[in-house]
Amino acid sequence: MDGNAGDGFHVKNGGSPEVRGNEICKCDGHGVHVCREGKGTFFSNQIHGNRRDGMTIRSGGSASFKENIVFGNGGQGVNVCDDGEGLCEGNKVS
Repeated sequence: MDGNAGDGFHVKNGGSPEVRGNEICKCDGHGVHVCREGKGTFFSNQIHGNRRDGMTIRSGGSASFKENIVFGNGGQGVNVCDDGEGLCEGNKVS
């Protein structure tokens, strides 16, 4: 995912992808944005250079972020807000 006009991955309404080994970069929005009953597992990705947060979980979302490298994004490295839920394990965030 390189240079998307919006988010690199936007997951909602029951979506539940398993995303492994990707470079998610230079997007105008978030690298990964999980919201509104979205779920998913994001494993071993490089998430960098996005205009907003590297990874965001919003109200109603739930995701697992494992062993990702997150750096150089315009907002937070990892942002869990409202009543979002998630597991973050073994990530490198700088």
